[in-house]
Amino acid sequence: MKVVGFTGSPRKNSNTEILVKEALKGAGAAGADTAIFNLNQMSIKPCQACMHCKSHEGECDIRDDMQIIYNEIQDADAFILGSPVYMWQMTAQAKLFTDRL
Repeated sequence: MKVVGFTGSPRKNSNTEILVKEALKGAGAAGADTAIFNLNQMSIKPCQACMHCKSHEGECDIRDDMQIIYNEIQDADAFILGSPVYMWQMTAQAKLFTDRL
């Protein structure tokens, strides 16, 4: 079993990061392999609505750090997304991540 965590906070060592790490610690204690990624430290571009994914079995044409994330999620049994709430919604980093999924 593999569980991957993503933190959407722009701050290092944020409360969100601590919570995601604790959840991953619980998954690890249950026998899961875990990994964590800080979305703010990754180069993720916004979707360009090029429709490449529509004609290429979901493959995105943008070559950025989402390619790493796609591979991690594909190999994972579950993932955790943590984000603080800014302006009554998830952060821009977390939104960019979910838009590209």
